[in-house]
Amino acid sequence: IFQNIGKVAPEHAILATNTSSISISKIGGTVPTRADKVIGMHFMNPVPVMQLVEVIRGLQTSDETHKLTL
Repeated sequence: IFQNIGKVAPEHAILATNTSSISISKIGGTVPTRADKVIGMHFMNPVPVMQLVEVIRGLQTSDETHKLTL
């Protein structure tokens, strides 16, 4: 999925996922030219009550991508 998204999404697009079973670094490896723009976001449940998001960086996630995601 990320390989396909990486081919069609604009260059400035951040590629985010909410997976907790696949590492963000591994997902970033599927789009090597854009691994710096891959990040994880986990919304806490129940969302209306727990207004909290965990942001997870991969090994190649850039500081800029992290900052923009926060």
